[in-house]
Amino acid sequence: VTADLECLESILMASVEFDPVGICAKALGTRFAKEFGVKAVPCLSHEVEWFQERMAHKTPVVVPQRLLNVLRRGGYFDLQRETQEVWFMENVRPPGEGEESAVVEKAMELLKRAGANDVTIMFVKIEAVVDPVKHKYMCRYNDAFVQYHVNDSVLKLEKPAEAIAMYVAQEYPDGHVLLNLMCSSK
Repeated sequence: VTADLECLESILMASVEFDPVGICAKALGTRFAKEFGVKAVPCLSHEVEWFQERMAHKTPVVVPQRLLNVLRRGGYFDLQRETQEVWFMENVRPPGEGEESAVVEKAMELLKRAGANDVTIMFVKIEAVVDPVKHKYMCRYNDAFVQYHVNDSVLKLEKPAEAIAMYVAQEYPDGHVLLNLMCSSK
């Protein structure tokens, strides 16, 4: 017997046809949270390292694919949705007053000179990432809110305004903005 193959129970619990409201999947999700804790995230074995490096505030728990299919229906998200939760739902804030606001204004000025006129910057506090620069965990664009969410650890860098401008330019849809920014930074 292998846990990689679907079984009758997992097929029924993951099925909209046999469990229209997902009662079984939600019950299993609740049981999972009670047993492993609210910070636990079900994942496949090849996803553990990714979670440990980028979402250290979550505890990866390796489960077979058939259980993962049921837990997805029971309220646990996939990697992409977990990432979106961190970047766009949790700990998002506008720039603070004083020095932080001045840094953002300088970054906005650099971006405007590079050709990006429609930029709104928000900060996200992501404490769990081991090395956010190494893992390219510094900036994401939020389509729904038309905002650039920047990891607030950028404020600890030597030249935060320049770093913010660079990370936003990397996410900007027009590649010329990054090129213009890099050429103007001599």
